[in-house]
Amino acid sequence: MTPTGPRLFLGLLPAPEVRDEIAERARSLLGPSLARVYAAEDLHLTLVFLGRIPCENVRRIEVGMQAAFEGAAPIRLRVGGTGSFPTAGHERALWAGLDLAPPGRMRLEDLVDRGRRLATAAGIQIGARDLAQSFVPHLTLAGPRAGESVPPAFEGLRFDLDWVAEEVLLFESLGATAPDGRYPVRARVHLRGG
Repeated sequence: MTPTGPRLFLGLLPAPEVRDEIAERARSLLGPSLARVYAAEDLHLTLVFLGRIPCENVRRIEVGMQAAFEGAAPIRLRVGGTGSFPTAGHERALWAGLDLAPPGRMRLEDLVDRGRRLATAAGIQIGARDLAQSFVPHLTLAGPRAGESVPPAFEGLRFDLDWVAEEVLLFESLGATAPDGRYPVRARVHLRGG
């Protein structure tokens, strides 16, 4: 039986000026050819997709976030080049990736691990496929529809924008037709470690 609660995920939100610049550049390149280019307010980095969560488990996630991320420090992140899932020519998602040195990558993966442990403690089972997949930190920019072609210039697009992630957020996924935004924030925890 499928849970009836909200669809949730844990993630990071780039600084507003970073989101604005990425969205503007993506729209100027992709807008004429792709109908589903994300707005600036929808750009985020997913740490852990939790899925549709029963209402009783949502409160456990919200309450457990502080303890789960206790001691984690803010992370300086850099948005670099672009990529797509699953492969070029068969794109379902176009994204901007992060350029991470080993220390930053380890700190980001630590946040992913903490988020997965939080989910488990709250009675949420992360899918085996999600656990087995390599974590590819990215900001989804667009979702091409069947038959839409991606401009060749997208492959060489670079953003080279920095921001400091200072909090982990619990987002709800409402979809593109939601009147108050696709991904409202349900809870947040500040990263205050050293």
